[in-house]
Amino acid sequence: MTNDCPHCRGSSDYGPGPCTSCACRTCRGAAFFTEVCDDCNGLGIQTAQAVYRFPADPVTPMTAPEYDAIKERALELVQTLAGDAVTAEAMLATRGIQPVSIMHGDAESEADADLIYRMLPRLAREAGTVHATSGGNDYTTFLFDGDDAEQAAVRFTAAALEVAESWWRITPTAQPVWR
Repeated sequence: MTNDCPHCRGSSDYGPGPCTSCACRTCRGAAFFTEVCDDCNGLGIQTAQAVYRFPADPVTPMTAPEYDAIKERALELVQTLAGDAVTAEAMLATRGIQPVSIMHGDAESEADADLIYRMLPRLAREAGTVHATSGGNDYTTFLFDGDDAEQAAVRFTAAALEVAESWWRITPTAQPVWR
């Protein structure tokens, strides 16, 4: 392990789980999207031996320009979401992406886990096109896109309010609102 971020040459300290060589606090993991790390082979997680799974059907390989475009788009989203929340939401809006964040707290029971990890994603899919989902142990952010992204976010918010615990915070923001 190099423990040197290949992107910014920072300390590469990002905590347990992600590769400590390509996901650092300084550049917010930008190296994961822009470099091929020797320690994790681009998987983002250090493992003793990488396990590759191949689909049963043949897949058309991605071309280098397609890969570069996806990488660039991912880096833009990382940089957008890592910065100022207002700027991030403005950048998402210019791309037609509408966020909804839910601060739900930790899943402390099987019923909580079912509600947070099964019901909310299902409600999001039913509301519209889900561009991406991100979050942590105590919040989830859903990003909607497509022609009716704004209405999808409104529909999802209404549906989530129907099943939400009374203390949950549901906001039309890219980052959760804690207070």
